[in-house]
Amino acid sequence: MTLTYIFHSDFVLETEQSILVFDYWLDPSGVIGGVLKKDKPVYVFSSHFHENHFTRAIFNHLLILIDIL
Repeated sequence: MTLTYIFHSDFVLETEQSILVFDYWLDPSGVIGGVLKKDKPVYVFSSHFHENHFTRAIFNHLLILIDIL
């Protein structure tokens, strides 16, 4: 299991079976792209309702990354 800091309150937790993304907002270091290349299910969590963590645009961005990779 690997826990990786992305930005602000954004983290990604990779287990043997899946990838869990918490409070995704911005990724200035490009961490998430490398993680999403793996052939595992991705689950996205929002721990609180702030527009920068819980919008359709964030999910669309993650879906684009998954499709591109």
